[in-house]
Amino acid sequence: MDIAAAPPWAGAPPLFDAAAVAMAMADVADGRLSRVNPRFADMLGEHPLALSGRHLADLAHADDREAHLQAFRSLVEGGSDEAALDLRLVRSDGSAVWVLMSLGLLRGADDRPRCVLAVAMDIADRRAHEQARRAAAKEERRRLSADLHDTLGQHLAAIAMAVRAIGEQPDIPAAVREQVRRLQEMVRGLDDDVDRLVHALRPSLLESLGLEEALRSHIGAWNRDHAPQVDLQARGLSGRRLPQALETTVFRIVQEALNNVARHARATHVGVIVERHERELRAIVEDDGVGFDPATVESSAAGRHFGLRGMRDRATAAGGTIEIESRPGQGTTLFLSLPL
Repeated sequence: MDIAAAPPWAGAPPLFDAAAVAMAMADVADGRLSRVNPRFADMLGEHPLALSGRHLADLAHADDREAHLQAFRSLVEGGSDEAALDLRLVRSDGSAVWVLMSLGLLRGADDRPRCVLAVAMDIADRRAHEQARRAAAKEERRRLSADLHDTLGQHLAAIAMAVRAIGEQPDIPAAVREQVRRLQEMVRGLDDDVDRLVHALRPSLLESLGLEEALRSHIGAWNRDHAPQVDLQARGLSGRRLPQALETTVFRIVQEALNNVARHARATHVGVIVERHERELRAIVEDDGVGFDPATVESSAAGRHFGLRGMRDRATAAGGTIEIESRPGQGTTLFLSLPL
C-alpha cells in the first residue's frame, strides 16, 4: 500500500493485531502512540484505546526513560532505521516488566519516515537468569578470595618468619645475608600480590554502590594500611551511575596506580581526583615520590612490574588514553581520560 498520504496506522504490518508479540506504532514527530495491538495492551494491563495518544516514552520506567528518548531521537533524526534496548515498561498497577524494545522506522512510498514501529519482548526470565548467574559468580569470587587468604596467605607468613629467623643468625656470611634480604623482598612482593588478588576477587562495591563509594571504600582501606594518606576528590559522580565496564576500568587503574605508589614511590603526599564532565571522565593520581623515567620503564621488563602496560591496555579497551608525567626525584602524575 502507498502510505505516503495515508494516516500512520495505515502502514501497520500484516497481522499486526494478531501478532503474538507486543507491537505499537508511534508518531515520528512526537512519539505519541497511534495504535497498539492487543498483546501490547495486555502486557501493560491496559485497554488498547486507553493507550492511544500517550507518549511511548511515558510508558517507560523513570530510570529508563532518558535512554529510550535518546534511542527514539537517534532513530527519527537519521542515525539509523533500527534501535534496540532493554528497559522497563510500567503496567497500570504500577509494577514494571522488563522488555527488549526494538524500534524501527516505517517509510512511505516517497521513502520518508511515516511512523515508528515498536516491538516489545518480555525478557523477565532472561534477566532473572542473568542475575542468578551474577550472584553465583560473586559467591565463587568470595570463596576463592577466602581460600587464597586462608591458605596461601598463611603459607607466605610462615615462609617470612623462617627467612627472618635465618637472617637473624649472628654468624651467617655476608653473601648469605644478602640472599636472605632478597628473599624477604620477594616474599613481601608475593604477599602484596596475594592481597591484591584477594581484594580483586571479593564481590565488588561497584555493582551495588557505584564508582565514588567504591573508591572511597578502597582508599579508606588503603589509608589504614599505608602511609602517606591518600586524599580523594570526586566531582560529578554522586547519584549518577556510569556503565559498569567504565566504572570497573577507572577503579582498576586507580587501584593499580596506588599499588605502584605503595611499592615504589616513597611519597609523602598522594592525591586522587576523579571528575565527570559532559563527554569525558577524568582521573588523576599524583604523588611527590621518587619518580622515574616513563619511557625507560615502559620499554623494559620493569613496565610489567609497574603494571603500566596493563593500565594502558585497560584504558585503550575503553576507548581512552593514559598519560604519565614523571622524572626521577620529581614525583609522578597519571592522567586518565575516558569518553562518555
